[in-house]
Amino acid sequence: MLKSITISNFRGIKKGSIDNLSQITILIGRNCVGKSSILEALYLVSACASEHDPLRGMDKLDYVIYRRGGRGDWNGNRYVLWYQQSVEEPIKVSLKIRDRLYEFHVVDEFKHNYPIRLKLNDDFIDLVSQSRIYGRGRVEALSKVIEKEKLKTYDLDGVKKFLKGVVFIDDRLLMGYVDRIEKNTWRSVTAKRLDKIIVKLIKEEFESESENLTYIPYGQHYALSLQTSRTTFRIDELGDGARYAVLSSLIILAYRPSLLLIEEPELHMHPRGLYVLLKFILKLSKERKFQVIMTTHSIEAALIIGKVCKELGMDASFKFIEREEGILKVRDFTIEEADILRKLGIDLRLLDMF
Repeated sequence: MLKSITISNFRGIKKGSIDNLSQITILIGRNCVGKSSILEALYLVSACASEHDPLRGMDKLDYVIYRRGGRGDWNGNRYVLWYQQSVEEPIKVSLKIRDRLYEFHVVDEFKHNYPIRLKLNDDFIDLVSQSRIYGRGRVEALSKVIEKEKLKTYDLDGVKKFLKGVVFIDDRLLMGYVDRIEKNTWRSVTAKRLDKIIVKLIKEEFESESENLTYIPYGQHYALSLQTSRTTFRIDELGDGARYAVLSSLIILAYRPSLLLIEEPELHMHPRGLYVLLKFILKLSKERKFQVIMTTHSIEAALIIGKVCKELGMDASFKFIEREEGILKVRDFTIEEADILRKLGIDLRLLDMF
């Protein structure tokens, strides 16, 4: 489990740390304080373990650039990720996974030169091949530098497995990659008949006559479709909230994340639909033992998460994020403390006023 994250020189963050991460961690705060950048930093360093994102059909390095405005890729526009575009110093992201600290450096290099590197003692390594990086992207076997037995103590296989399990769900993914999501998730979801779980989710809130999900041709394309007692129609015809719920659940069930990053799940959601979706995600998190870090501007989302986590006996915390001259400031709240503030009439989203 990820216990803390420290970020420096990334986007609008000069430096900042978030400690005591829970199984469910909710990031709240005003616009432009760095909440999304925290999710992006985690997604970015996961490229050290797996470069390509099959859901989006592109390298993670490119997507971090592309998702904000759709302009350019890593090789041409990577400088926008650096704080004040100062590429002379690396972006640094330190993760405390279980009880060990791992420091990742992101350097101003082309993709084929291993720009994301794990710092290990005085060496930088490519986590995929577990090779030492030196010069401009040249590598050699790490076992030549560190004794094989000593190398085991760093648990590189464990951190690699954790990072490969990082899944990032944002609005651009759910809006623009529907076809890829369906193609990349449907087989593994139906192989264990997990589609029944999704039908139950849809039936509970979005379409009471739902019976089955199927994947059928429409012209020259296939599309995920919902069957009711009277007809069959594409999930494209569902409302935005229902469609987002279906796609999000497909991703989570198919990819079995170690760490699920979710940006503003309340988008296009009625509070009742948001309740059904968040309860679904939190229950899966408990059953499958994955961690969730989520950003939100919704007081309903905060209340729902607090209520459901109490019911499920899950560990959860709220992190109120502020930023001043590039430095992150974080205030921690447990579910109980957040509930006390609510009863006092204090809106968690407006804590910078107190």
